[in-house]
Amino acid sequence: MVKRPRLEESSFSFRSEKELTSAHSIEEQWRPQKRDFSKALDFFQLSCATIFVTLGVLVFVGSILGTFFYSREVEPSNGPYNLDPEVDYLSHFEGHQDCGIHSTELYTPPAPSLRNKRKSLFCESRGRLLDALSGGCHYRWYSAEEICMILERFDGVFFVGDDMMKHIYAAFNILLRENVALGGLEQWRMDDKQRDVCRCNSQFTHTDCWQFMVSSSSTVEQHDREGSHSSPYHCQRIPHFFLPISGSPATEAHRQMLTDLLNKHHDHYNAVPIIHSLSLSTSLSWPTATASMDEWLAVADASGRNTPFLWIGPTAAGHLKPPGQIMKEGNNALWHYTLEMSREAKQRGMDFLGLYNLTIQADSWDGSHYGARVSLVQAMMVINWLARVEST
Repeated sequence: MVKRPRLEESSFSFRSEKELTSAHSIEEQWRPQKRDFSKALDFFQLSCATIFVTLGVLVFVGSILGTFFYSREVEPSNGPYNLDPEVDYLSHFEGHQDCGIHSTELYTPPAPSLRNKRKSLFCESRGRLLDALSGGCHYRWYSAEEICMILERFDGVFFVGDDMMKHIYAAFNILLRENVALGGLEQWRMDDKQRDVCRCNSQFTHTDCWQFMVSSSSTVEQHDREGSHSSPYHCQRIPHFFLPISGSPATEAHRQMLTDLLNKHHDHYNAVPIIHSLSLSTSLSWPTATASMDEWLAVADASGRNTPFLWIGPTAAGHLKPPGQIMKEGNNALWHYTLEMSREAKQRGMDFLGLYNLTIQADSWDGSHYGARVSLVQAMMVINWLARVEST
């Protein structure tokens, strides 16, 4: 904390009326006081000038340092916020018309009547962002260009988890490939019939399509031009991966994937964020989830790198969940699991993002999983978190 210079007290003081008992004494004593007053005024002006110069230097130094160091929470876009609720951020995406998926049905910006306060309406800190699903501030809907700016601050991004995380990562790829039709899939592995069946929302609702979901950016970059259809990334600046797990411990080969990513740029200082989740694949086992937290934290800490963690809580249960699963995986169990994992994650220094409130009123096609619309919102929440994570 910068210590502000203190204004020195002047030694000058007026005398009391008792001391000035005669006109002669008043006249004699007033002359030196006038001289003293002039000296005090000069001193006061000099002190004020010193304070303003010092503050100016501090502000200048602060602005210089700000150009070299990222703050803990970074907002990559300095442009004006688009508060028009009619703007469809997905209008230029491939498959936009065929799929009928519009950002206007996924995202509502702050009301136009509050434009003069627009900056304060968006979540200004990582903590407020993670609580935003319960109300309060607004998160941002970023364009592909802005997502690229966010990602280039890191040396890589690592997703690890079960089916829910797999779907979030697929939606993450849709946003980067600007393709709502097949952007979450490795389309070069599919024939024409499979591509037709798995288009749009079916990427997430048709279980036979899950085997084709993207597993890493390097795979897309290497094979995207194969076959008759190409869907490249808007930018290819940093690697990102998804590692599927269903419990703990993971295999040595899986842990090595993270180790290799962390060692790839061993002389760099940029962070490698890790987004982690585990829920329905373990039947909401608290011990398994905490063991997985400790396992991946240990792998990350062994590298000595800056690896900020985000633990993502489970979605709510839909009304189509089979009766046999309601007792163990119904909303009561999911809510208690969310609360407990939130405490466990925060005790380990991990950030926590709960998805229960986001999905409590959403439609689930099987009671456990959701479609493209929910997955895109979840992916955008992760991107908002990445935007506010320190990069070094």
